[in-house]
Amino acid sequence: MANSSFSHPPRNSFDKLGMWLMEIYELFIGKWWLWLLQGLIFSTLLVLLPMAVAKLSHIDVLLPIFTNGAKPALMHQVQGQLVFFASMLVLIILLMSVTVAVLLPGMISTALKQMRGERVSVLGIFSGVRFGWRFFLISMVIALGWFFCIPGVLYTAALFCLAAPIMIDRSVTVKEALSESYRVTGKEVFFFLVYFPVIGIIMYVASALLNIIHLDIVAHIAYTAMLPIAIAVAYERTFFGYEEE
Repeated sequence: MANSSFSHPPRNSFDKLGMWLMEIYELFIGKWWLWLLQGLIFSTLLVLLPMAVAKLSHIDVLLPIFTNGAKPALMHQVQGQLVFFASMLVLIILLMSVTVAVLLPGMISTALKQMRGERVSVLGIFSGVRFGWRFFLISMVIALGWFFCIPGVLYTAALFCLAAPIMIDRSVTVKEALSESYRVTGKEVFFFLVYFPVIGIIMYVASALLNIIHLDIVAHIAYTAMLPIAIAVAYERTFFGYEEE
């Protein structure tokens, strides 16, 4: 069973939300250096790889032409590069998706180990590489909610938010992970609809405050760490509860 500073189960949804948020905070503070370094690695690769592709393919030169318009003569000169331009954009999006799919499972695994009192390391961010393609498929299922705009993706995210840690912790198939997450979260979907947006709002406020002293980048890096911790807490407490349960 996971370690926790709480020795009693939550009494209601509000109590549970507060306990989970406090546990996220405690886990982050407990290994703040590790999470900032993992967040820095994640953020750097997520940004630098697409930037490198954009620079090498001269997208930074072509983008203003396609987005802001240009003289007909100039547009005629670059029409032949339109397909190349579109291909590079797709490559950049794919690189960002692969980066998330490769690194985020490792961060979730690190959070689970920390909760269970196991040894963790910064390089643990790369430990989830083997789950990359399965994590990518889970993300695509969640992304289907965009067909119904923001409410749709929030709903699919709430239903399948536990699929990734289920897959990582139990080494099950994507279908099994999605089914188990749906079975559990479907019983209290409203709670999970609130849980992650509340974390987003808290981090947004923190970023705005840190921006005043020009440290908003710290908030961004911290947010990349908060998400896997939040997912791990949701999984661990949903399936394994607290000591007195």
